[in-house]
Amino acid sequence: MKIIKNWHRLWKKTQHFTKESISEARQTIADYRQEKRENLTLQWREELQKRLTNLQENYHLNTQLAMPDEIESSYHQGMDVLRMINEALMNVIKHAEIDQAKVDVKKEVKMLQIHVINFGKLMRLLAQNNQHFGLLDMKE
Repeated sequence: MKIIKNWHRLWKKTQHFTKESISEARQTIADYRQEKRENLTLQWREELQKRLTNLQENYHLNTQLAMPDEIESSYHQGMDVLRMINEALMNVIKHAEIDQAKVDVKKEVKMLQIHVINFGKLMRLLAQNNQHFGLLDMKE
């Protein structure tokens, strides 16, 4: 009976992750189709905070945010970077077995330096065990 309950819980979690991934993919496509957003800028702090709140409400991941007051970019460039941050945090949720993370954003002259800090299970250990989960690709 315990095995069935664990399987059911895992199945529900997988189903939820899948639905969220599909929803985000659809939103990405819709965003790129809207040419009128081409000249807009994105207010990063507000958008990133929305995502962090969503992850906290849905997955109980408490994330500290350290970044300059505001970073502006083109809408598409900003959304791409925010999606990468979101993906890194989803990896923390899926694989780190922890409910704490930190996003550290620093702006250099023409570069952004972004660190997603995981306070749980080391992702490197997972990759060494041939359980890549796409984590090696996230390095860049």
